[in-house]
Parts: sequence; structure tokens; C-alpha cells
Amino acid sequence: MNLSLFRKKNFLFLITGKFVSLIGSEMQNFALSLYVLKITGSATKFASVLAITLVPQIVFGNIAGVIADWFDKKKLLMMLDLLSAAIVAIYAVIFKINGVLTLTQIYILSVLLSTISSMFNPTITAVIPSIAEDYELADVNGINTMFMNIANLISPIIAGILLEVFNIFIILTINAISFLLSFMCESMLEIQKTNDDPGKINLISFLNDFLTGIDFIKSKRLILNILIIGIIINFTSNPILSVGLTYISKQILKITDYQYGILQSTFAIVTNGV
Repeated sequence: MNLSLFRKKNFLFLITGKFVSLIGSEMQNFALSLYVLKITGSATKFASVLAITLVPQIVFGNIAGVIADWFDKKKLLMMLDLLSAAIVAIYAVIFKINGVLTLTQIYILSVLLSTISSMFNPTITAVIPSIAEDYELADVNGINTMFMNIANLISPIIAGILLEVFNIFIILTINAISFLLSFMCESMLEIQKTNDDPGKINLISFLNDFLTGIDFIKSKRLILNILIIGIIINFTSNPILSVGLTYISKQILKITDYQYGILQSTFAIVTNGV
């Protein structure tokens, strides 16, 4: 692993911002899953929250790459993080005032954040090649994966401890702050503009760029097979495991939030090999 990459300002800011916001997001996902199960006691309603987050990924995930190519990636990342911070902060205030979040409010929150995430992830992935040389990309992706796994490992434990002592308000507040910190890191990036300006933004230019991407994937058999396998795993195994693990742990075994946080972290070690 090439640790000298951390001497590069762009890489340091990008990986730090992504790591901080990922911890906040994973903490919130953990807390919301327990909160929904607590207020409803229903595995079906809990699963429906997970299912509804898939809709924006299906709808917008396919077009996010084109948008990332068209617009200034740095400004797009900053705008998305600032929007996420505002949304989560509003929900923290709502909970503080009412002392509760309704299932409908959680649906809306999940859809909004999932939509933003479906735009954010392809954009930040597209930024990586612009902050490193070609021979460094393997190390960059390795470090990126390592930090993602670390975030997945520690987030449930931290969230479990905070939920035992406080409530979901503190989690929402931390996540809003994490998005702001990510926004600040992105504001200090120096990224050369490599966006492919279509000249005139319309449906025809969008379809041309979109179909070009589809043709590229179809021409690369290995990439296509990996994509198909990833889709199958993402839309079948992961939701089933997430729902089953949470429901059995909280509703049947009646373990505490902290104990469930440790269980989730252990599960992350097993599945990701951290």
C-alpha cells in the first residue's frame, strides 16, 4: 500500500471527507433501522424502508454517470453534501420538537438521501482518476476500500453506544455535521475540470451519452458479468440478511442496541474481511 498518497492534498481531503460522511451515514442507517423496528415492531414495515431506498438507485443510478460527466464534479459533490446536511439537520430539528419521527417521514428521508447517494457515489468515483496517476490507481482504490471497511466496522459500535445513552437525535446531528465536514474537505480539492460539456443539454444529448456507456459495458464481457452478479447480490442477499439479522436480534433475542452494534461490526468483519 502506497502511504505516500496521503502527502497529496487532494487525496487526503477526498478520502477524509468520504470517510467522515460514510461513518455518519452508516451510524444513521444503523440507528434508523432500530428505530423503525422499535416504533412498528413489524419486519414487513422495516423491510419496506430498505426496499424504498432501492427505487432511487434504480431510477437515478443509471443516469448519474452522465450527469457527473456533464457538470463540474467538485461543485456537484459540494452541492450534494450540503443538501444532505440540510435535510438531516431538518429531521434532527423535527425529532427534537416532536420527540418522534413517523414512518412516512422516515420514508421521505430514506428516498431523499438514497437519491442524493445515487448521484454522489458515481461522481466521487469519477473524481479518483483525476487525483492520482495511472500507476497509483490500484493503491488509491485499495486505500479507499480499506477506509470503507473501517467505517462499516466502527459505525455500528459507536451508534449502538450513543443510542444506549441518548437517542436518535444525537445520531442525526452527528450525520449532519459529518456531511458539513465532507463539504469542507471537498471545497479544498483542486480538481482539473474534465467534464464532457455536451454543448446543449437536452434529451438527445443525454441519450447519446447514456447509450455510449451502455455499449461500452456490453462490449466488456467481464465487466458485464461482474455487474450482473453485483446486482443479484445487492437486491437479494443483502436485504434478506439485513432484515433477518435485525429482526431476530432485536425482536426475538431482545439484545441491547450496543450488543447489536457489536454484532453488526462482527458481521462486517466476516463479510468484508476487515
